[in-house]
Amino acid sequence: MDKQELQKLRDNLPQQFSEAQLAFISFKTPAVFIKKRKGRGGKELDYVEVGYIYQRLNAIFGFGAWDWEYSMVEPLSFPNTEHLVVRGRLTVRAHDKETGE
Repeated sequence: MDKQELQKLRDNLPQQFSEAQLAFISFKTPAVFIKKRKGRGGKELDYVEVGYIYQRLNAIFGFGAWDWEYSMVEPLSFPNTEHLVVRGRLTVRAHDKETGE
């Protein structure tokens, strides 16, 4: 991630995030953690195992300081491809160092 992209990320995230958290958030997933599986029509799909995602979220925000929920919105069909729209929400409980809340 270049400096301009990192600044855009900083501008769009709550001010409570530390520099270390921002660095973790912007870190590109190493290739060793990107797995492949067969999809419909013989396509090969990339994915990251949920354990890696949980480990990253715990490292960034702390154990038990976040929740993740998702719901399928709708399947979309385009010529020669299929997509599934999924809506996700990551909730982070920020800790205010001054108030302790």
